[in-house]
Amino acid sequence: DLEPLLKFNNPSRVLSVSLTQHGLDPVRHALVKESGRLSAHPTFVTGAFSGDVKLGEGFGSSVSMSEHRASEDALRRVYLGGRRKVGLPSDAWANKDEGAAAFKGWNNASGWTEDPAKAT
Repeated sequence: DLEPLLKFNNPSRVLSVSLTQHGLDPVRHALVKESGRLSAHPTFVTGAFSGDVKLGEGFGSSVSMSEHRASEDALRRVYLGGRRKVGLPSDAWANKDEGAAAFKGWNNASGWTEDPAKAT
């Protein structure tokens, strides 16, 4: 299980760089749900989006914590999502001169697909 190894200081930046390198819209966060904003224990749920496609979702006791977790969730889905092999997170910086290739398994119209051959 590789999930514990994917720890990022700034997952929103890593996700944004990965998306823009692959020719997709940069990441934006949007508040999906909230509960008890003015209480002692508020809960916020935020989505990480590229265009209109939700890439991940996170929760937290603050909006910034939920955005951090949403970006981490999106990165986990990109790098650990199923059988697709899309490389390593550090590849986003290593191959800057090769142009904007698409994520394997990504379809701009419908998001992630199980068959990378259909994602063009």
